[in-house]
Amino acid sequence: MSHLSPANGTGDREAHPKHWYVAFTHTNGERAASTALRKAGFATYIPTRTELRQWSDRKKHVEVVLVPRVVFVKALPEDIPALVRMAAVSSLLKPPGSSTPARIPDQEMERFIFMVGNADTAVEITPPAIVRGERVVITRGSLRGLEGMADEDSEGMRRITIRLDSLCCASVNVPTTDIAPAENHHI
Repeated sequence: MSHLSPANGTGDREAHPKHWYVAFTHTNGERAASTALRKAGFATYIPTRTELRQWSDRKKHVEVVLVPRVVFVKALPEDIPALVRMAAVSSLLKPPGSSTPARIPDQEMERFIFMVGNADTAVEITPPAIVRGERVVITRGSLRGLEGMADEDSEGMRRITIRLDSLCCASVNVPTTDIAPAENHHI
């Protein structure tokens, strides 16, 4: 009998390689979710940084989660149903308009993990850039499918503006996570 090399580097022969997914947790539940997921056999990653915090009577270095409510999980596609049934996971990130969880390519995760672990300055997490005046579509919620122009109010909140020619402009605040460039989106 010949020895076959592992299909996915885990030491076992599996039909599908493992992929990185984004699991959303409850507020301040990242570490508890990671512990529960590891006990269930999943590999996890929580990006953190150390910050010096000052109280009135002392200073202390604390570990701060960079992406609140998120745990990155490496899992087989067939393990997704079990993953979403776990109490520690509220949902998985899905591309706008899709019912399938988004896979994070291994190379992207490797670069991200390397950057977080080796940066000389604080790593900042920002939402994808939507440029003011860009044509966008709302991807979630009661206004899903509505197209308009991206704008910002005086406090920097993202707004979607619908122009009614010769009459007015109607605007509504929309979370940045709920909009996508219109030309790249298919409903």
